[in-house]
Amino acid sequence: MIHRCLIAAVLLLSTPSYAWAGDPFAQAEALRREHRYEAAEQALGAVLRRSPDHREANLQMGALKQYLGDSKAALPYYQRAASTRPTDLEAQASLVHAFLAAGRLDEAERLAEKTIADWEDRNPDKAQMAKVLVGIAAVKGLRIKREGIWAALKHGLAVRSILEKAYAYDPEGVMPLYALARYHLEAPAVVGGDAKRGLEMLRRVIRRAPEDHAARAYLLQYLTDQGAISEARTELAAYRKAFEAVPGAMEAVRTLMAKLQ
Repeated sequence: MIHRCLIAAVLLLSTPSYAWAGDPFAQAEALRREHRYEAAEQALGAVLRRSPDHREANLQMGALKQYLGDSKAALPYYQRAASTRPTDLEAQASLVHAFLAAGRLDEAERLAEKTIADWEDRNPDKAQMAKVLVGIAAVKGLRIKREGIWAALKHGLAVRSILEKAYAYDPEGVMPLYALARYHLEAPAVVGGDAKRGLEMLRRVIRRAPEDHAARAYLLQYLTDQGAISEARTELAAYRKAFEAVPGAMEAVRTLMAKLQ
């Protein structure tokens, strides 16, 4: 129910712009916002050449690679951040989603379960715990999707419960709201799916995080599948204007563009 692409763009979203003099991470973020991806990678790479285990540099490099649509290249950076900071909740949460994006569901599930067990009773950072919960719900949802309608009827409510818990942890965040939106749009009504509610949630995600090309690509797909072709074409024009310089974003809608031409 929750496709692994749900995390493709959320890791670098809604970061405030600020001056970057002397700060390579702020520099990399500013360069990314200007679509100067090679320069952003060079800024982070300079830090990693000096300090290969640098937590923030590895997390940001992984997020940059993922934002550009290269989940395979992102994974080693998240693995290094997590392995060198085994008690760091953000590093572990990011690795859960990196495994998920790479299709390594068993590893994502094991790490998510361990992280929840380690942190749930320790007053964790709410946004990071929500990220872990979304990760384990995504694993379960993907397995349900593969198994078909009977699995959805049997296990769908459990997935929704996990997502609602994630949303309760981080009601102002992008990721749990996006995951819940997709649940409502994809799940049968008998297990709580509600297309109207899901579409409203999805549009809230886009308003909160206009740089989230994953959410906007999903909206395009949903509108096309529902036969709302005129609205989909309008959304596609706006999408292309916003993300034409983001390779991963344009690849995500390549098939849709052919359908909507």
